[in-house]
Amino acid sequence: MFRHPVRVLVTALVFLVLGAAPGSPLAAEVRVEGDLPRRADAGFGLRAVDGALVVRRLVADSAAARAGLREGDRLLAVDGRSVASPSEGIERVRSLDGGRAATLSVGRESGTAEIRFTPPPLPYEELTGVDTTYGVVTTPDGARLRSVVTRPRGAAGPLPAIFLLQWVSCDGIEPLGADAFEQVVRAVAERSGAVLLRVDRSSGGDSEGPGCHQLDYETELAHYRHAFDALTAQPGIDRRRIVVFGMSLGSTTAPLLAAEREVAGVVVSGGGALTYFERLLAFDRLGFELGGTPPAEIDARLRRAISSGSSPWCR
Repeated sequence: MFRHPVRVLVTALVFLVLGAAPGSPLAAEVRVEGDLPRRADAGFGLRAVDGALVVRRLVADSAAARAGLREGDRLLAVDGRSVASPSEGIERVRSLDGGRAATLSVGRESGTAEIRFTPPPLPYEELTGVDTTYGVVTTPDGARLRSVVTRPRGAAGPLPAIFLLQWVSCDGIEPLGADAFEQVVRAVAERSGAVLLRVDRSSGGDSEGPGCHQLDYETELAHYRHAFDALTAQPGIDRRRIVVFGMSLGSTTAPLLAAEREVAGVVVSGGGALTYFERLLAFDRLGFELGGTPPAEIDARLRRAISSGSSPWCR
């Protein structure tokens, strides 16, 4: 049986809609256009614990670790700006630029400490058989979105295209890791024989604009509309063969976008019939369970979130 059934199914659906063929297995070429800075590879993660942000998954040889950051440190400020909420602190760390010096103020049992370090930039994606161009799409409301366009190397003539709409995540849309979503992106880019068009959502990846915790559904959809028009107008794209592909949350935005544009088809994966708030509550429950929160406390926290109308995931 197939080892990656979702990846195989999605790739097969794209082939059926576009009539595309996989590209040749050649080394990747990456080109960067525009002046968007590359986000930093911070070298650590953060988790909200009782209203505080705690350092987790610290990479032992990262610049932050070498500068003295410790697992379990509580984040108090970033570059001299106090952290008022977990979502604000996560956003500030996510917005650090690679190659630029940063200062973290952290709390620990012995007091406070200042961690000064220069995080490296994230690597660019490395895909086989395609050329990748990093660009910028500026939206009417002033957001600057990182665009990522892959094109099969050596392919001639106008090509079919796939416009990808993202799942729920404040991270970028590049396959830099190995989770299921990233595996699908990699497979479609490398094997579809089509041009793959993507943008990072506002403040995600390299994009600049409203913070992930401040971004609303209609604004994100408006950004996708603008990016679709801008990216599909590029030369070398067959406008008669464009597929809109939505994953998870994107399975709700993809049909809305497709209904307003001339497209050859729509592919969705991992969609559901829950409201956005219910979806976030499910994430909260999973996060609490993985963090070892007692069941009774999980129930109390979720009841408070429902009463206030605000998911802990968003705070």
